[in-house]
Amino acid sequence: MDEAYEATDFFPEMGKTGKWLYFTAAPVKNIKGEIIGAVETLEDITERKIAEQSLQKQAQNLAKSKRALLGAVKRLDAEKKKMGKQIAKDEAILASIGDGLVITGKKNEVIFANGVFQEMIGWELPEIAGKSLFDVMPCYDEKGDAVSPEKRLISLASSGEKPETAIFYYARKDGSRFPGAVTVRDIEFDGKKMGAVSVLRDVTREMKTDRAKSEFISLASHQLRDAPTVISWCAEALLNQDSKNLKKRQIEYIEEIYKRNKSAIALINDLLNVSRLDLGTFIIEPEELSLKDICENEAKQFDLAIKEKDLEVIQNYDAKIPKINADPQLTQVIFQNLISNAVYYTPFGGKISIDLSPVDDVLGKRIVFKIADTGCGIPKPQQAKIFNRMFRADNARAIRSGGSGLGLYVVKSIIDQAGWKIRFESQENKGTVFYVDIPLSGMAKRGGQTKLTRGVV
Repeated sequence: MDEAYEATDFFPEMGKTGKWLYFTAAPVKNIKGEIIGAVETLEDITERKIAEQSLQKQAQNLAKSKRALLGAVKRLDAEKKKMGKQIAKDEAILASIGDGLVITGKKNEVIFANGVFQEMIGWELPEIAGKSLFDVMPCYDEKGDAVSPEKRLISLASSGEKPETAIFYYARKDGSRFPGAVTVRDIEFDGKKMGAVSVLRDVTREMKTDRAKSEFISLASHQLRDAPTVISWCAEALLNQDSKNLKKRQIEYIEEIYKRNKSAIALINDLLNVSRLDLGTFIIEPEELSLKDICENEAKQFDLAIKEKDLEVIQNYDAKIPKINADPQLTQVIFQNLISNAVYYTPFGGKISIDLSPVDDVLGKRIVFKIADTGCGIPKPQQAKIFNRMFRADNARAIRSGGSGLGLYVVKSIIDQAGWKIRFESQENKGTVFYVDIPLSGMAKRGGQTKLTRGVV
């Protein structure tokens, strides 16, 4: 051995798992440079070798993690750019919507509002972000009374209801008010409610147009009513006085004229009533009255039709029904329309029951008018529209072609403006039950231009 020597090697036979050994060897020389021996060392470096291998593996794993992390960062950056473009696109879509749109959180705080909404209410988004929508945009009903937060559509939507579009009056930043049609839908994520989206449309122009149409209909109906009234008088005179001098065929013609003319007068009266209700010009003149007397009198108007159809009519009036202060003519219109519908749409041999009774329950003390029939009923898909103007259910049209679709609209309008309530239950081909909740306070007096016109039976 002329030179020093070192080596590292693994010996699997040594110990239980083998050992790593480090060798060194170097020659020993005399003063003449002759090798006279050697010096050797032996060191167990197993633990160090294991540590080195562990560090090496960790370094490899770190390198892999680094590559994976860099890849993930690149993908995240690409996704971020993609999401940024999508967010910008979504915001552009929301901003371009023609109606006002506002998004609120769980506590009804404003999160986002598009430009139309900001322009509509006079506030800019930075001014209202994080504030309650109820404070930013107060809401009022058609009478000018403030709508409480729990009755606003956004609250109804958050409680699980699905309210239909409704018209309220909303206050702008400057305090002025405008009529707005609002639709609200709640936002859910993973089964949890996160807030709501409200779409608001200014309907000032539509309401002005509707008012103009109602005024025109009112004026036109007044003018149209004169001629049918004269025709009715003439037909009655011919039938009552000159019928002896008329041939059978002529009498039939006059009777048909009289019948058709009555239908025309009824339609004109309905149109007049609708215009007065829409314009809010009708008078409410309460006086003490008996609901039983009015109900009986209105039912008597249909005695002939009831007899012709062989209907069984049962009337039940509780003796404890108190007299109330209400407008007799408006009450007559309500009862007449509901009784007429029962008579018209109940088939031959059917049954109608009319009830008036005092009720005292969780809803308070009141009188309930109930009319039930075994008629055609209202198809379930069409029940939500039954109080709409000019609406008639498909099966009702098939039974009676001459209806105007205005009767229940008039009834609902009177009841709403009088502070009463109406509801119904119906099953197609089995019948319908209408309920009218009448408060003991009756109706409040209201001034106006004219009274509503009773229908023609």
